[in-house]
Amino acid sequence: MKKLFPLLLVITLLLITGCGNKRDIVKDIKKVQTFEDEQIDEGVKAIDTAVVVNGNDTLVKTMIQNTSKEAKYIEYINLILKNKKGEVIKTLIGYVGKKLAPKESYLVTTSINIEMNNVKDIEYEIH
Repeated sequence: MKKLFPLLLVITLLLITGCGNKRDIVKDIKKVQTFEDEQIDEGVKAIDTAVVVNGNDTLVKTMIQNTSKEAKYIEYINLILKNKKGEVIKTLIGYVGKKLAPKESYLVTTSINIEMNNVKDIEYEIH
């Protein structure tokens, strides 16, 4: 699944752009970086996280999953992007605004109009 995720991400980007010149979009993607699954909070896990740099835009996608036996309400998640020195580059906010049932997953997508090629780590905060 992890090896298919970057491919699925590219396909999703192509579908979102509609009737535009699809060859230019694929050509502009400079980097797709995936991250290991990480336990964020008790009962909440981040899985299939990826940072996609497309020209001067950066898209961050992560699947959050309720791993507990109880429903959990999540308003939003902070995605704290860090460089290789561990310094915070940027904090992005992904809105969830729903109660996740046990074992339910939710895809969080957020983007920024900055090229973020130097992201080496992501920290998460649930609110």
